[in-house]
Amino acid sequence: HVGQGDGFFAGNRPGARGRGAGEVPLLLVVHPSVPARNMGEFIALAKRAPLSLAFASSGNGSTEHVTAEMFQQRAGVSLLHVPYKGGSPAITDLIGGQVQSMFATIPNVIQNVKAGRLRALAILTRSRHPSLPQVPTAAEAGLAGLEVSAIYVIMAPAGTPPPVLQRLNTEFSAILKEPETIQKFAALGVTPSGSTLEEAKARTLALIASWKEVVKARNIKAE
Repeated sequence: HVGQGDGFFAGNRPGARGRGAGEVPLLLVVHPSVPARNMGEFIALAKRAPLSLAFASSGNGSTEHVTAEMFQQRAGVSLLHVPYKGGSPAITDLIGGQVQSMFATIPNVIQNVKAGRLRALAILTRSRHPSLPQVPTAAEAGLAGLEVSAIYVIMAPAGTPPPVLQRLNTEFSAILKEPETIQKFAALGVTPSGSTLEEAKARTLALIASWKEVVKARNIKAE
């Protein structure tokens, strides 16, 4: 599921009912060979040579793909999309230098960033993230409004009785507030949070509408 902005919600889609478990911001990361130290320099490189920089994703229509399309739309650049069948092979090729960039979630790349195998240019949040405080926001690079996070949602089958959903929501909310949960999530760059089921439905519908605009404008097709 994809979330845009700084909030988090419990997911709700046809055929299922859910509540949120955590929010994970996305980073723009590049192979160390890319001569850009920040997002501004990356944009300048892309403008000088359209389609010369490739970005990896876990597949057409994935979080990474749609985020990159939004970035291109707002930055006025053209990148080459290289879709993979999953995030792991995409990151493997990024580390190997077969592709130059990727919009990836913090848990998927944080260890490689800290080890120097990848360079993080910007984080797509309103403020810097405590797990990578040295990484500036997109707004600090001059691209305000590019705020995108992946979100984890715990789902239940459609038709689950409302009292059961409420009980599950209450229990999960309590777990997400436990110090051990917060500590373990923080180590992965995940912010645990949640919402009521009603807030989940409203936020989900709003997000669907906002992402639909990007999908239509960029002519994105699912695999």
